[in-house]
Amino acid sequence: MNGTEIFERNGAKDARIAAMGVVRKPGAIATYSGGSASSTPTMENGKAAGSIGVGKDDYVFGSGDWAFLAGKSSSFTCKGAPAGFTCEVKFD
Repeated sequence: MNGTEIFERNGAKDARIAAMGVVRKPGAIATYSGGSASSTPTMENGKAAGSIGVGKDDYVFGSGDWAFLAGKSSSFTCKGAPAGFTCEVKFD
């Protein structure tokens, strides 16, 4: 996955104002644009420990196994930590 996202920070919270990207696997490509997202920090013992982000992406192109994504949207929840992040994605 390659992409660019632009967020606006308001205190400790972030709001995505623009996004675009490409997701690839052998035999399939999907591109997304726009959508919305926000993230907030998580705390442990009074210190920042990661973040939780939620949002939606709009797919504008799909090929191969992912041709069905063209014109569809997905919603996601991501959890970040110092060692990396995980995301759960559901296609609408």
